[in-house]
Amino acid sequence: MIVTREYWGDVAVISIHGKLVGGLENSEKCHDCFGETLRAGTKCIVVALGDAPWANSQGIGMLIGAYTSARNAGADLVLAEVSTRIRDVLDVTKLSLIFRTFDSVAEAVTSLERELPPHNGQSVARAELTPIDSHDTRPANDRDEKLPAPH
Repeated sequence: MIVTREYWGDVAVISIHGKLVGGLENSEKCHDCFGETLRAGTKCIVVALGDAPWANSQGIGMLIGAYTSARNAGADLVLAEVSTRIRDVLDVTKLSLIFRTFDSVAEAVTSLERELPPHNGQSVARAELTPIDSHDTRPANDRDEKLPAPH
């Protein structure tokens, strides 16, 4: 299992690639990625499961742990691109009543963006919702980017 993170504006998109299964190494990867994201102050997280064909009980447990950590930090966590097999598990366990799910990452980001407070009295433009750098897993405020001076 591979875990990656990218930022679409103020929304973190954490993608799971491969089977969502437990085990020490996978649990640590998820815990570290979600923990770093929350410590950076991110308030909206999308977990993209498009490349995760299925999950075992430990994998579902990792999602529950991430959701609980997010809620305790005052953040929102939603799922996107959920496979039929994982959706069936969420339905059977009634976790579909807890997790909000979206058909696509873009749909999830758009929904979460509407819930974010405005930036400096202005809403975030839709054009800002492009991934910054899918290989750079550092929080946006840790990158050495040159931003234009305010007008």
